[in-house]
Parts: sequence; structure tokens; C-alpha cells
Amino acid sequence: KRTKEAELLRSNLISARSRLEKAKKLLEKLADEQVRWEHTSSKLKNKIEILKTRTLLSSGFIIYLSKTCENVREKYVKLWTSLLEEENGHIDDFSFVEVMDMSSEIATWKSW
Repeated sequence: KRTKEAELLRSNLISARSRLEKAKKLLEKLADEQVRWEHTSSKLKNKIEILKTRTLLSSGFIIYLSKTCENVREKYVKLWTSLLEEENGHIDDFSFVEVMDMSSEIATWKSW
């Protein structure tokens, strides 16, 4: 009887150790996933913060600069960007095409 109990205990111990190892591996993977999610969340927050500024610049570009030549566009985008930077801090280089990016359409334009 004691031999059966010892075998049962040994079997339960092996099973518990196995589960413990699997749980440790899962926790390690979840920790890595947490880091990845935090990084992604931070990037999304940054994109959301600059979205208002890029939308404002894009709107101005469409309304006021769509019929002007490139050097005039560049001059005004730089002016507007510097004014917005005074209010909001550094703004990455603004590109109207990148803001309105639809890769398939851009590929179509390039193929013409």
C-alpha cells in the first residue's frame, strides 16, 4: 500500500513540476508580450498626439496650397510647422503625400 502511495506521490510531484515549468515559460512569454504591447501602445500614443497637427497642416495644404507651385508650398508648410512647433513642440517633417498615403494609389500614379 505504501509503495502505491509513494508512486502516486512521485507521479503527482512530476506532474506538478511539469506544470510549474510550463507556467514559468508562459510567464516569460507573457512578460515579453507585455513589453511589446507597451512599446506598441507608446508608438500609437505618439501618433495620436501628432494626428491633430498633421490633420491641420493637411487641411491648410488642401485649402490654401493645392493650386500653388512647389516652392510656395514648401515655404508655407515650413512657416506653419514652425508656428505649430511653438505651441506643441517638435513636429516631424510634414509630407502631405505621406499623410494622405494610400499605397495602392501611389503605385498607380507612379505607373502612369
